[in-house]
Amino acid sequence: MLIEGHPERIKTQLGMRCHVFLNLVDELRRVGLSGSRHVSLEQLAIFKFLYTAVAGLSV
Repeated sequence: MLIEGHPERIKTQLGMRCHVFLNLVDELRRVGLSGSRHVSLEQLAIFKFLYTAVAGLSV
């Protein structure tokens, strides 16, 4: 799993450090989002970040 791997790997893959990513997941939970049987909140956050990067949207 990406989060449990080497600290630099998540930074390389997502462009952010692990603690920043975990803060993003916590913020999504705080505003009422949660995972489902098929998609975890972590997967949703990764998708959102990758979509933003590929689409060239500002973060």
